Amino acid sequence: LPRNEKPEYTCGYEGFYHLTDIQGNEENAKLNYIIRDHDKEKFEHKKSYSDINLSVYNAYNRMNPYKLSFETGTDGKVTVKKLCVFPIMPSINYIFTF
Repeated sequence: LPRNEKPEYTCGYEGFYHLTDIQGNEENAKLNYIIRDHDKEKFEHKKSYSDINLSVYNAYNRMNPYKLSFETGTDGKVTVKKLCVFPIMPSINYIFTF
């Protein structure tokens, strides 16, 4: 969103976006906003905001452990097994709100 359209950068009847809530997990995110503008055309334009997000998970392709399991063998020796997540994973998100 435009940086200059936050409440702290506007005054009087200037419009703004105001983030009121963020929710999310590893798959989805939801952001709730108050949208204010006293000009109906500008308000409708603010409501139809769209965005595209290109991202990469694990960009350095490191095999970081996701889970460690400790197992004790019959000889009493403890071994550690690690489970790693996927290597590089690109992601494309297109968000259109209306």
